[in-house]
Amino acid sequence: MPRESAGAAIDVLVDVVEFGGTDRARQVRNRSAHGTAPTVLVADRVTATAQAYMKQERVSWFDRRGHLHLDLPGMFVDADVTPALREVTRREDGIRGRAGIAYAVASLLAPSDTWPTIRGVARESGFAPSVVSDAAASLRRAALVHDDGRPNVPDLFWALADRWRPEFVHLGGELNLGLQGTSGAGDLGVFGDADQPGWALTGSVAAAAFGAPVAVSSTTPPSFYVPDQTTLRRAVRRFGRADGEHRSCSLAVSPTSAACSPRIEVWSAGMAGQGLSAPGFDHFLFTRPLFVALELANDPARGHEILEGWTPGVGARVW
Repeated sequence: MPRESAGAAIDVLVDVVEFGGTDRARQVRNRSAHGTAPTVLVADRVTATAQAYMKQERVSWFDRRGHLHLDLPGMFVDADVTPALREVTRREDGIRGRAGIAYAVASLLAPSDTWPTIRGVARESGFAPSVVSDAAASLRRAALVHDDGRPNVPDLFWALADRWRPEFVHLGGELNLGLQGTSGAGDLGVFGDADQPGWALTGSVAAAAFGAPVAVSSTTPPSFYVPDQTTLRRAVRRFGRADGEHRSCSLAVSPTSAACSPRIEVWSAGMAGQGLSAPGFDHFLFTRPLFVALELANDPARGHEILEGWTPGVGARVW
């Protein structure tokens, strides 16, 4: 495809895909470096990590959501443009519904040499194997999961972060006072066996406990994932609702059951960070670092900066 530049035509190749991740960006870079003409990547979505890589390698791309980056001989453009998403049914990011979230989470949590199975994810998430199989196939087509089952890191993490939108409800009252007594906490599912679903501490308090560079104190209102709407409704009846400034804590139904089971006994395991005092939090069970990181990824203020400087002491870094 010729393009005019300083009075001369530039021949470019166009690589059109649905999802542009770092693997695809590397392919385009190699094709441009060894081919007869530079290649421009055109995708419905180009991930932030792929964009950073292509800027460094001087590769051109067009993100149909509304950004054009051309780095060609005699021509440089880096600008927001009118979105040009195709009028077709698309599998955005390859993550299809809650089953797609469940499979993506299982892939990111899996040990480096073991990948999740369809039946295993179906059993843990409660979806039919056929539904999980379709979700996994969609992830493979979008190049978020390799054909052998390996997650494409960090692209899968950032694609999942785009879908990670828990709705937190602010509660009033006094959290610790409201949970005093075994029966008071028991009927809400706050504690119990760490391997069973229950309240899972997340947010800035959990991030600090896992060693992320986040400033919190023992008076910072904590946030929790809860396993279902029933648990959330019981908590609202116990504590009542509050605005953000006067909350005792915030609760959200977890986007996937894995955020609430298993949970981690951070203090007893000796993994707490230096920026948090234990009193007030040491009796709670924590969600795993992956789910804390997904929240940080959606923090427009310092989320990306915090993630760049954080490698958790438990679990793999996948961002």
